[in-house]
Amino acid sequence: MSLIIRCSYEGCGRRFSQRGHLKRHEKVHKGYSCTAEGCSFVAKTWTEMTNHNKVHIVRVQCDQCKKTFRDSWFRKQHQHVHCKERMVFHCPRDGCTRSYTTAFNLQSHILSFHEEQRSFICTHPGCGKSFSMKVMVLSYHPPY
Repeated sequence: MSLIIRCSYEGCGRRFSQRGHLKRHEKVHKGYSCTAEGCSFVAKTWTEMTNHNKVHIVRVQCDQCKKTFRDSWFRKQHQHVHCKERMVFHCPRDGCTRSYTTAFNLQSHILSFHEEQRSFICTHPGCGKSFSMKVMVLSYHPPY
């Protein structure tokens, strides 16, 4: 005999065979409360909460040009552009004069332009742009 659990919110009456499903459903009635200290925001949907959480992202700023980044690792990578002397990675392909400040960007260039390997498609609505690396998709339309 299966257990049927009914939603206790007035006027709802939805029924569930598992307590976990009921608990997930109850969020429709209770909403999603922001867990950030001092924030009283309550979202009606998980998507709304995800979008709200972007206001709590602490960004770090480059001391030299004031550009902001989502964390100190990205800022540190960026700060190489301000060095008087820095390593440059030249494309080894015949006839290509492109150069990059990181090996990662050179690798992305080779895969994307010389080998035409762009198997990662951006899912941002209306975009559809393709990339050689998944991380490039994520940085094209950042979620913050």
